[in-house]
Amino acid sequence: MANELPWIFHGFKKAAGNQVVQEWFDALADEIKDAIRDSLAYHAQLERHLWRRPGFDELGGEGISEFQFKAANTWYRIYGDYGPKRHEYTFLHGCEKKVKNDKSGKRIAKERNKQLERNEASVHVFGWKEDPD
Repeated sequence: MANELPWIFHGFKKAAGNQVVQEWFDALADEIKDAIRDSLAYHAQLERHLWRRPGFDELGGEGISEFQFKAANTWYRIYGDYGPKRHEYTFLHGCEKKVKNDKSGKRIAKERNKQLERNEASVHVFGWKEDPD
């Protein structure tokens, strides 16, 4: 059987074409993007059962999960879900972690997940790797 790693990360794409998580990521300071890149590069090479807290959390019963990152003395999170295929993960919503239980952010992620299920939105390959200069 072929090795299915590394994981492929996707971003949520609205019907109008907006790549909302990509736009959020691209607007972050370089220091924050570097911390996110480091974490994603690490997780991309791991089998799923090795994804654990504090960098990743299943959010039991929520139907979504989250990656967590600390940079510039601030925590950030990206909510997402597995798919669309095996060894793929889709980012649904990114934000600064301001509260312990981010009900608003989780609600946005769950609604975007439903839009994907109803084919009202799509995904794109998430551009997280640093461009070679």
